[in-house]
Amino acid sequence: MDKEDFIVIRNCIRKYDNKGEILKDKVRTVEWIDNFVFKERDWSSYKSILDVGSGNGRLNQIYKKYFDEIYNIELSTDIIDPRFNYDNVTTYREGFYKFSKKSTAKFDIILFAYSFRLIPFKYLLIKTALKLLSDNGLIIILESTDFEEKIKKGIYYFDLYKLCNEFGMSIERFSEHNTSLSFLKKGENKISKDYKNKFNWCMYCGKFNVKDNYCKDCGNGKTYPKIKFGEIRI
Repeated sequence: MDKEDFIVIRNCIRKYDNKGEILKDKVRTVEWIDNFVFKERDWSSYKSILDVGSGNGRLNQIYKKYFDEIYNIELSTDIIDPRFNYDNVTTYREGFYKFSKKSTAKFDIILFAYSFRLIPFKYLLIKTALKLLSDNGLIIILESTDFEEKIKKGIYYFDLYKLCNEFGMSIERFSEHNTSLSFLKKGENKISKDYKNKFNWCMYCGKFNVKDNYCKDCGNGKTYPKIKFGEIRI
């Protein structure tokens, strides 16, 4: 196991109910994620998806409706649920960094479902994902500001806008139920320079129109806490 991958193990231990859903989580259900991320979008040009940090594999129930090839990467092998191991699913029981060093495959979609901020070395993480991404591929990052991992040590904060700017990528963001959804594409650097305004960013809608802790776009009264300059949560 690579030392970069080892750090992830201690950061997140998820428990699941008998249906395979995350225990005591009423938001991040398979149905809600399908509706929020996949259902209303056209995926016909994407054939393969790589889920990094796939947990028990429950999201394969979604992927099988849209993609021909499904790939899971999960370090915690004891939580993988055989019920979600469909014929078109391939599971790699190792870390993302170790996997990337030996893989020659390209993936149309690389998805981090509540796993991106648990993995260290964000610059290296984006660089590694780009290496595995097909030319017209898409990186999807799904994160939440309100879930059980936030109380654990080892959460790695990051400025996603700055990362995309450095790699010349475009970013499109959506928010719902304290959950942020980001679509990243290669070579389409259309990012607003507003990302520099780090302390006026609404934690709900993701807009930069915040003054005196009040967002003029969505009306919420909470912004991200002031943390170390150059770092921000999505």
